[in-house]
Amino acid sequence: MSENKSLVNTTAGQIQAMLKKNQEALIRTLPRGFNYDRMCRSVVNAISTTPAIAKCTPASIFLSTVRAFSMGLEPNGPLGQGYLVPFGNQCQFMPGYRGLIDISRRTGEIALFKAVAVHEKDSFNVNADKYNELHTYDPFSEDRGKIVGYYAVYVLKDGYFDFEPMRLSEIEEIRKRSKCSNNGPWVTDFSEMCKKTVIKRLAKRAPASIELAQAIELDHKAQAGESQDGIIDITGIEVTEEEQAGQDKTYKYSDILNSASDELLELMKKANLKRSGIESLWQKHDGDLFKIEVELNDAIVAQEAANG
Repeated sequence: MSENKSLVNTTAGQIQAMLKKNQEALIRTLPRGFNYDRMCRSVVNAISTTPAIAKCTPASIFLSTVRAFSMGLEPNGPLGQGYLVPFGNQCQFMPGYRGLIDISRRTGEIALFKAVAVHEKDSFNVNADKYNELHTYDPFSEDRGKIVGYYAVYVLKDGYFDFEPMRLSEIEEIRKRSKCSNNGPWVTDFSEMCKKTVIKRLAKRAPASIELAQAIELDHKAQAGESQDGIIDITGIEVTEEEQAGQDKTYKYSDILNSASDELLELMKKANLKRSGIESLWQKHDGDLFKIEVELNDAIVAQEAANG
């Protein structure tokens, strides 16, 4: 059995034990249509299909799963409602664009909410009187040109509609600022992330709900690599210090380069860190990207001061 497969199996076993220990509390928090067994299958599937998640602490994987299901969203499922995303040794739940649409429609006021890619040869009318006149194109064309942007539109049951267009270059700037710009759904599901970006911007003007606000806040925290604690009430869920600590992790140079954002790679270059120094830095801070970034910036400042 390979080292990665062994870690996946070990982590999956730990999560299953945590789920079983908290079974009664979890059943009380699950919305209608979701059940405990489905939650167990979902998280084990996520760990199996994305081995990087297995390197996260069991507690962060477990709590991210609880946050997802408490909102009625299945992480890493076939519907694309959301994702478990690793940040160093911490796992976080990132809602998908379909998840945000599902939540927004629960208000009962929205008849339609969608996001669509626009190609350079399509026609887009910002002065349209009806939502279905916003975007027109030849569905039989084999050459609509490259994608130049995305737009989101919602239609209320009374017929009122609102929309938000974004150029692809605008979305790309947002992607670059994300702590997971080079891993997770920005790599595996780029188009879906583009749709979610424009939906989040339009959602500020859509009928409000506490659930939608919470989902957007979870996404903001995940994109920034910040803690999601306190956004959703998960009272009654028990996590021990041992589960929070997890296993000792070994950070390999190749894995670090593949997962680091463009900004972090640039900081490593400016700090003149060699391979062993990069691995040591990740090991020292146990993959905590915020602490790593602070130390890199401090090192760059010190070097600039020494060079006059």
